[in-house]
Amino acid sequence: MGVTYGKKSEHHLQLSPTRSTTPLNGTASAHSGLLSEQDGEQGQGQCAEDKEHGKSGGSPPQPESQEEEGRDLIIQPKKRLNPVRVSKSHQELHRELRMTHKRGPCLEVKPELQRVLEQRNWEQGMKQRREAEEEKKNRSPLQQELFKRHQRLEELERELKAQQQQEGLQSSPEFIRVKESLRRTTILDVGEKVV
Repeated sequence: MGVTYGKKSEHHLQLSPTRSTTPLNGTASAHSGLLSEQDGEQGQGQCAEDKEHGKSGGSPPQPESQEEEGRDLIIQPKKRLNPVRVSKSHQELHRELRMTHKRGPCLEVKPELQRVLEQRNWEQGMKQRREAEEEKKNRSPLQQELFKRHQRLEELERELKAQQQQEGLQSSPEFIRVKESLRRTTILDVGEKVV
């Protein structure tokens, strides 16, 4: 240990007597007691130890008591690593997120989940169309004829409804038709003003 010069050593000497040297119960208090004693000894006796060490010209002095040996054996804690950041899966996920992050000209490219969803919907639609075609092929001639008749009847019903609406409008006098069209326009105008 070297000698420190300047304000730090003076400041250190001023603070060391104010620290309590009475240890509390427990290991942490014993450790703090050792540290406070160590600070006091280092500040005052450092110069004397250096002079003695220089005179003897030999190895550093051996610790005198068990307390000094205990100080040498204390293991300083290291900063703990975050297990989430250390794990391989988290690193791979982070790498994938960086790669898929939208940047630059690739903004128009759809995300992977959206592409998969669209692909699945397209495949389901194709499957339904194939099944419908197979059903049409596998129908018996009787079922095919019944289906055709059913379609013709639906078309006739649509045509009849359209004719009835046209006849209803033509059979009524012209002033009633004009009045109905005016009502429709006034209702639309009032609705637009309210909104």
